[in-house]
Amino acid sequence: MHVRVTGGLRGAPLFAGACLAVWALAGGVAYALDRPHGSPVAAVVVITAGVYELTPPTM
Repeated sequence: MHVRVTGGLRGAPLFAGACLAVWALAGGVAYALDRPHGSPVAAVVVITAGVYELTPPTM
């Protein structure tokens, strides 16, 4: 809808970069937690990141 109104895609690379950064951070934390604490803790981190990604923006 934003593209239709403004006629541009300038926000798409920023959105994609932010999404990749969030998932890279979540993956790094999950990997770090998987070693000493096991898979359940790592799974909670990844699920929490997924829930965060689905929350609406506050802007």
